[in-house]
Amino acid sequence: WQARQELKDLSKVVIRGQVSKSEGGWWLGGVPPYGYDLAYYDTSGRFLAAVRSMPDGTKEIRKQDGELDRILAPGDSLTVSKSDRARLILSSDDRVAVIRNIFFWYISEGLGYKSIADRLNRENVVSPKGGRWSMTTVREIVINPIYTGDMVWNRRSMAKFHRIEGKRAVAKSKYDGRAILENDPADWIITKNTHPPIVSRHELSAARARQKERSKNYRRNYRRGRGAKSPYLLTGLIKCARCGHNWQGYTKQAGRKNDDGSVIKNYYYACGGYVTKGNSVCQKSLIQSDAIENMLIDEIGLNLDEFINEGGDELLRKVLTEIVSGDVPSSSAELSELRLKKSAIESKINNILDNITEANREFADKRITDLKRELYDFLPRLEELEAASENHIDIDELMLSVRDYMKRFKEIVQTGTVDEKRTFLRAFTHSIELDPETGEGNVEILSLPRLTDVPMLTTRYEPPTGNSSLLMVAEEGFEPPTRGL
Repeated sequence: WQARQELKDLSKVVIRGQVSKSEGGWWLGGVPPYGYDLAYYDTSGRFLAAVRSMPDGTKEIRKQDGELDRILAPGDSLTVSKSDRARLILSSDDRVAVIRNIFFWYISEGLGYKSIADRLNRENVVSPKGGRWSMTTVREIVINPIYTGDMVWNRRSMAKFHRIEGKRAVAKSKYDGRAILENDPADWIITKNTHPPIVSRHELSAARARQKERSKNYRRNYRRGRGAKSPYLLTGLIKCARCGHNWQGYTKQAGRKNDDGSVIKNYYYACGGYVTKGNSVCQKSLIQSDAIENMLIDEIGLNLDEFINEGGDELLRKVLTEIVSGDVPSSSAELSELRLKKSAIESKINNILDNITEANREFADKRITDLKRELYDFLPRLEELEAASENHIDIDELMLSVRDYMKRFKEIVQTGTVDEKRTFLRAFTHSIELDPETGEGNVEILSLPRLTDVPMLTTRYEPPTGNSSLLMVAEEGFEPPTRGL
């Protein structure tokens, strides 16, 4: 408790120092925004060095006139004292021009994030982190007020003990893990005119106004935590043979509506390279989600039919028998041992109670307490084994249930939840690769083993871990939960 209190007190001290540093317009750490470098100064204001972060992770150390001094390898940092501070300065002319072009294209030409990313990729402009530009990278630039010359801090937080409100440390009611939380704009700490601007405040206001207008009737394509509710069962499992990106869900609204007035939606898969980065990375190619999902379900159905008809039920019976019977000897022996141990302790306690006197009462109480403590140490395990021994698994009944579900798996998949469908389908599907240019692809489906493919089980069967297709047939949600499966 005392150590935790010291950490909380230290948290307050650190926040006070950060607030003071940000109000002075100094950089608080991390990679500077694209278009800016860092200039380090000592306490007297004397220039020390300029640092330019490169896409490959290296850092260029430059002199005050911009001349290259040396290059630091990825992971290395400039050696400075704790009293030295850094301020934002303009980076190279080409980087500054990219920022100005992004704002111009967004405000004046009306291009969206994806179109801007596509144009930058076509012009072979390297993104801040190397590689291709994406929608999210462009969006972060357009909404960042730091490009107006103002130092903005406390936009986001992942603090554990405190949050900043009114430039003061306020205790958090709960810890949100390692989640990065967006802070209320009212709590942002903005210090004006701390570094050279790249765009005007008027341009930033225009960009925000356009973004607000578009957000009224524009559904964002980029991920915002909707993956768990997504109806797409194969997102991230399909690879593009052309660009290497994952295919993802792609929803299109039809021009007509249903009888109840709701908008008709069509669901497809599309290459993520095209969706987030434009035609310069990959071309537009759509495949109906239900077409490819139903194709996989049909193939899995054939797989299960072959498993049942070619001796698979006998293999399954052997596996289940090994699993169930494998637990009996060790569990029975342990159960008998613990029962004898419990009986012996209870006998000792009763013997002490029968022979207790005023002279030995203190010793007897202590001895009984020790024996009870010894009894309570293994009593939960004994109760667990006794409860397990009462649960008898009928292999024949279990086999009929599993076999029935195997035959009716299509019906089960159709009536299951989205998460159950996704888990079941992915248990059998190893990989999918589609080529948007040729319209062809390859699918690898995991097949269930045949009886002739597996040697006779002479040792206890160890069930595979993870989403094994054999285990998923009897997974909870498709088959009533049973012990050992």
